[in-house]
Amino acid sequence: GSGRRFITGDERLVLHEKSLFSRLKSTVLGDASVEGGVTTIKWSPGGELLAWATNVGFRVYDLNARTSLGLVKWTNTNSEVSQKCHLCWNGNLKLIAGRADSVRVCTIRKKSTVTPEDLSIYVVHPVYNIQTKYIVCGVGPLGDNLVVLGCPSGSQGPGESGERPQLQVLQPEVDGYTDLGIDCLSLRGFPHYRASDYSLECLVDEGRFVIVSPRDIVVACPYDSDDRIDWLLSHKKFDAALEAVSLSTKPLARHTTLTVGRKYIDYLIEKGNHREAALLCQKILGVDKGKWEIEVMKFAAARQLRAIADLLPTFQETALPPSVYEMVLNEYLSEDVEGFLKKVKTWPPRLYNLPAVVNAVLSRLLGTDPKSNPILLEALAVLYSHMGKHDKALTMYIKLQNKGVFELIKEHNLYFMLHTTAKELMKLDKEQAIATMMESKDVQSADIVTALSDNQYYLYIYLDALDKRDTRACQKYHSTLVQLYAYFDREKLLRLLNKSDHYAIEKALEICKVHNFYDEMVYLLDRIGNPKEALTLIMSEIKDIERAINFCKEHEDQDLWEDLINYSLDKPSFITTLLKRIATYVDPRILVQRIQNCFEIPKLKEALVKMIQDYNLQVSLQEDCNKIIVSDYFDLHEKLVNTQQKGSYIGDEHHCGACHRKVIVKSSKGKDINQPTNILMFHCSHIFHTDCLPAEVEMCTICSTKKHIAII
Repeated sequence: GSGRRFITGDERLVLHEKSLFSRLKSTVLGDASVEGGVTTIKWSPGGELLAWATNVGFRVYDLNARTSLGLVKWTNTNSEVSQKCHLCWNGNLKLIAGRADSVRVCTIRKKSTVTPEDLSIYVVHPVYNIQTKYIVCGVGPLGDNLVVLGCPSGSQGPGESGERPQLQVLQPEVDGYTDLGIDCLSLRGFPHYRASDYSLECLVDEGRFVIVSPRDIVVACPYDSDDRIDWLLSHKKFDAALEAVSLSTKPLARHTTLTVGRKYIDYLIEKGNHREAALLCQKILGVDKGKWEIEVMKFAAARQLRAIADLLPTFQETALPPSVYEMVLNEYLSEDVEGFLKKVKTWPPRLYNLPAVVNAVLSRLLGTDPKSNPILLEALAVLYSHMGKHDKALTMYIKLQNKGVFELIKEHNLYFMLHTTAKELMKLDKEQAIATMMESKDVQSADIVTALSDNQYYLYIYLDALDKRDTRACQKYHSTLVQLYAYFDREKLLRLLNKSDHYAIEKALEICKVHNFYDEMVYLLDRIGNPKEALTLIMSEIKDIERAINFCKEHEDQDLWEDLINYSLDKPSFITTLLKRIATYVDPRILVQRIQNCFEIPKLKEALVKMIQDYNLQVSLQEDCNKIIVSDYFDLHEKLVNTQQKGSYIGDEHHCGACHRKVIVKSSKGKDINQPTNILMFHCSHIFHTDCLPAEVEMCTICSTKKHIAII
């Protein structure tokens, strides 16, 4: 339709427009024949301005005013280098031009004042003139900076080998520029090309640059976070790539933590760093079941599921399909049985199919000696426990002599099975077995005693612990415990004999006689009323005169002292001890008179002095006590006489202790009336009518205390 237009240039710059009825109208905008012809043409983005160049310079043409805004001449006209001009608009009012080894930047401004003679409201204002070290092959804007495609000037000569073209970012300045970055481009066939063989086109809105050579077309764009991550990934710098993803402030177009992390995981698995790859899975996969399942399959393909096993999610909300955990257990079963045992102990049984895992273990044990695989047997016991088959688990633990059986009993309350496994548990660990038996009140002591009856030592340990915890419950076994203490722990025997009345004394005495336990025999003989034989044992077997003296003191029996003296008469050391201690309990003359003449007694003088001192002290104490008693007697007699001489008041408020009537009834005038009988008053102050008491009564019928009767 009408309004469409295009520009052509050769010797002249011609504008072609479609007018009414689709006729093509051509208008000559400028003559370039004397300047070598039109070399480059560029529309402004808005279509109002047109830039075109010749060998002399470049112009900006105002299409609305149909006038040129002036000529900007080239400063370098060296014919030995490429004279091709490159133009690029940065918006509607900024033009970038490059030719040979220079770049010009101009702005198109509106005139501050417009006169009627002015054909256009715009004017071209040169801003920067930049000299480069290479031949300019193309220019473009990058914000306020410039992008320049260049070719080293040394590659312009005929027959010379060309160098790599360069793409440089410049920050233009009044007196030059600042190099912000430069890339050398390895384009195919570059040694055979000249600067004129390259060109640069710019897509300003997209921030992209297209580099064209005879054999390649390369797209360049500003280096963003995605590009940096691409570069890091290509150079195997995965940690830095993950950090770049996390630090990126703008949304990434091609990369996420997951995509980069998966590439890193693949790389680590390929290099054999399976544990590091597993730790990375925990970091990047979170709780997404699907993502976990995908990565686990990679470890399964490398047969390295053990590396990731500890990191798999085990919470009910995040658990993976059971098949995943079964794959892990199967690998452990074939490669690391200790690890397999650890996993079945620590993993919740809901994660995997218990019967399937049990069958796998049984298949592994099939055809082998079970005793040669204690670890697998323990794992099987744990699995049986998880399945609720605690009886099987308990049996296997006992066969393995594994102390985990005690935890199994406590955890699942299997105390009812203790009596059937008591001996085996005692053999495994006596302390834990006893502690387990003592923990529950459901354990019947009779069942345990029956189970341990053929092993006296185990029975001793059990009954000893039972007696400490609950003596009353153990009373019925004290006779058995006496015998067991005699065999295994004599130190506790005498304490049991002292505190308990629930054993057969005659049987206990026989046991002590068999083992020659004289201390216990002394106690038992004394208890059954045979102190003489007990004293004989002390003197003849124990040979302890001090103990014999104390024994006689306790019983205060003259016959025992006689026996002790008679036994000691031919033993000088015993006589010395008796002389020192006997004076306060028996008449020492009894002993002295029985000592044979000329019988040598060690420390006799010292013993006699001690005896006399004790005897005198005893006599002195008796005399003083007699004085006190006599004095107390006279004091109390005097008090009694004084008490009996006092009168006792009887009034109408007193009542007979038998009939409960008043003993004295007074008339309204205050005189006694109706006094039917005599009145009796006991020393306890209770009063009775004589007619109310039985005949010849001598005691108060209320307090039943015999007192002197006073008849009033």
